[in-house]
Amino acid sequence: MPATATKNNASIVHIIDNSAALTPQFVSEWRALSESARVPNAFWDPDFCIPAMTLEPNKVKIAALRNKAGAMKALAPFTMERVMKVGPKVACLWTHDYIPLGTPLVSADDDQAFSTLIDGIMRETGTPVIAEELKALSKLGSLANKPIESHVISQHQRAALHSDLSGEDYRKQTLSKQRRQGLDRRYRRLIERTKHLGPLEIDLCRDADLVPSRFEAFMRLEKIGWKGGNKTSLLNNETHATFARSIALKFAQRQSAMVATLKAGETVLAALALFKINGEVFSWKTTYDENYKDCSPGTQLLARFADPIMGKGEMVKLDSCAAPHNDIANTLWGERESVHNVIFSNKNHSAIASAIKHAQQLKQHAKATTKSILNR
Repeated sequence: MPATATKNNASIVHIIDNSAALTPQFVSEWRALSESARVPNAFWDPDFCIPAMTLEPNKVKIAALRNKAGAMKALAPFTMERVMKVGPKVACLWTHDYIPLGTPLVSADDDQAFSTLIDGIMRETGTPVIAEELKALSKLGSLANKPIESHVISQHQRAALHSDLSGEDYRKQTLSKQRRQGLDRRYRRLIERTKHLGPLEIDLCRDADLVPSRFEAFMRLEKIGWKGGNKTSLLNNETHATFARSIALKFAQRQSAMVATLKAGETVLAALALFKINGEVFSWKTTYDENYKDCSPGTQLLARFADPIMGKGEMVKLDSCAAPHNDIANTLWGERESVHNVIFSNKNHSAIASAIKHAQQLKQHAKATTKSILNR
């Protein structure tokens, strides 16, 4: 049952805990909303989000908006967090190391659903709402019908691919001649270095029966690399590995999971895990064999993995889910998605919203500085 509910203009925002979100009826409605949302978010689909909640048990709550007929019109998982680990807790739309997108699921046929959802969360929690990694903000719906102020903390452009061209034609359009030649030169070098293992090939697996085993191969390759050395690979943590297996199986059953691999014979040199929802493909995680680093196997896979689905008469839409300054993604994929970090507040939150904005900007600056130092 809902823990709390706010009624607003005949729509009701329910705040529910994890157990209530697991009922078959709720999950079915949640999945239907995910598959028709005006801005797709594979990571807030129930088949991804529910397993991910086990990584932070009892921390995540779900805000769900229903209209007067009881139909679910918007949904967002959120947590209560202290900004910079001090001060009062505020509502934060949920993102995680494994959840790189914080865009609410909003019905395509309800222009007021987004604002009503945000307003309902603020009313129930009594705090502003922080939304990070919020893609396509302008497409979610107007805030004008509610007394909501939005304060942009930061924004950036993320690499994406939107094209109806074939893979080869897309690379010709997107990459300079010099970059294409460099990519092809390293590919030929990789062929030469691995010829004793067998022919080099790229495979995009979409077979529901095979995807789970390809995920296992992906995780094994990740573990032998630097993430395994740092104890941060999926297989270094049984809870994380169980989560990964669950999402692979659930999305595969819906024909919505893909694993791309670059193989020499039966030896996997690079692997990429992807999910598809509502016509959009999301690149989740990639890994490669560091013994062949000089040939850029990960880059070779990213450059070519979509070839089997490109140039078939339909627009292919891919979100890299990459960091804003990811040089590889930004070079290979020519389109961009606008991503915002925003605080939503009302007039009662003005002072705290301003303080939160400043604190979040400091936090992001510190993160960027640390990453820059570590990458030197």
